[in-house]
Amino acid sequence: AQAVSRRLEKLERKMVSDVAAQVMVSDPDVVQAQVGQITQASVVLCGRIVCDAEGKLNEHSMILEGSREMSGGKRVRLIVKDCAELTAFSGQVVAVVGRVSSNGQELHAWRVIPGLPAPAPRRLKRETALVGVAAGPYTSSSDLDFALLQSVLQRFATDRVSCGVLLGPFLEADNQLVQSRELRCSGESLTYEEAYRKVFGVIEEFGAQNPGIRIVVVPSPLDIGVMFPVPQPPRCFPDKTLDPEKDSPNVLYASNPAVVMVGSTQLYLTSCDVLSPVIHGLVQRSNSSSNRIETACKMLLHQRTLFPSTPPQPCVEPSQAHLLSFGVDEKEEVPDIFVFASKLTDLAKSVDGRVFVNPGHAVKGHIAFVHVGCVEGKDVASSTRVDVVPFAV
Repeated sequence: AQAVSRRLEKLERKMVSDVAAQVMVSDPDVVQAQVGQITQASVVLCGRIVCDAEGKLNEHSMILEGSREMSGGKRVRLIVKDCAELTAFSGQVVAVVGRVSSNGQELHAWRVIPGLPAPAPRRLKRETALVGVAAGPYTSSSDLDFALLQSVLQRFATDRVSCGVLLGPFLEADNQLVQSRELRCSGESLTYEEAYRKVFGVIEEFGAQNPGIRIVVVPSPLDIGVMFPVPQPPRCFPDKTLDPEKDSPNVLYASNPAVVMVGSTQLYLTSCDVLSPVIHGLVQRSNSSSNRIETACKMLLHQRTLFPSTPPQPCVEPSQAHLLSFGVDEKEEVPDIFVFASKLTDLAKSVDGRVFVNPGHAVKGHIAFVHVGCVEGKDVASSTRVDVVPFAV
């Protein structure tokens, strides 16, 4: 709860200084107030949307909860029937414009601002790069020969990528062989450690044979034997599965999530499904043509984190959730390209000057290629092409 409060307080302070202040400039009749404060004036309040009971959020179950810092954690029922447009989900930090009821228990809103404004796209230097992206698992449920991983790496080499991103899982806990504890490769029995050494041996061998390709390995909470929830540290796989002395210099074992630079372009990488929790909890009333996937991507930018929902995803460590934000402080930049692995359809979307990429799962025959062709003075979204392509499994 304290970690959730820290994220709320950090974002709420920024909302008050940026969003609420702008509301009051545009409408001098609106005053800033705190959740739980009784006033007859039109107000703008900042807080977090939560559900009034267990179950899925809807328009009749919304509560606005203030931070401990600004309002002592007080709550007020949020009435949204007069909002012309609405995009909300549980855990979302918002600014609300409306009037407080005479007893202070309800806030009758006519506008809900879904977070911080979309950040201005960064203007980059002229450069070109090709990034290959694949998401695990990389093996079938009947064998652990990792031929699929070898096929993915070979495709990276054939297409001459400058960087290849491998999102976990690499040894999925849900794999039938893993669950049966009968790990076999070409008829040979393996331990978990031996299976991991096999998969990373494939990657290291490829790295050694292709020194011009940078390989980024991102772990997954779905990997068997990985005890770390998100955020996961680098090299968090079981003991003795990685030998630093045998690492290829062009193979990077990254954290999850990780921020990686390709030239001057900033990529935010995670093996987690960041879209499904937002989409499944989304309450939307809109006159725009945006679909729910595009709306969810927008919400991640507005909330400055890929993990905004409450309760947190099972893969996320609640006490560390506040560390997963980006671009809230003035010195923090919002990444240019977001790469994640979702069970939803593979996608490539340009949203508010950023690019969102879900390569699909390699085991289903999909990988993605991100063509970064930055033009001097233009943002990444306007000069990047993403191809989600099928390949033989």
